Amino acid sequence: MTTLSEIENYLKDLDITKSRIKLCYDIIPNKERRVDDADEMWVACATQDHENDTAYKAIKKIINTYDSTISNEDIKNSRDRVCKQFKKVKIKNKHRIPFYILMLDKLI
Repeated sequence: MTTLSEIENYLKDLDITKSRIKLCYDIIPNKERRVDDADEMWVACATQDHENDTAYKAIKKIINTYDSTISNEDIKNSRDRVCKQFKKVKIKNKHRIPFYILMLDKLI
């Protein structure tokens, strides 16, 4: 899932506007390369550090090109908040690019 229209449809039940989705979507470089195999398509909200680190490291790189003043703690908190958002609307399969968009939405 990498096209803007797919992502807008996927996130339609969450609290984010289409304009915010587009803003955050445009910040993410190389969307297709981030999901180029079956394992990379998904983000897990897990207790294992390696699962949580994947989203954290990706957003850290992306956000530093946009705003280098955002703290590591803010990035980690945004990941946790997005996991809670998905849980609240009972979305179990969390696509990577929409997940990143929601994280960015909390940070910018």
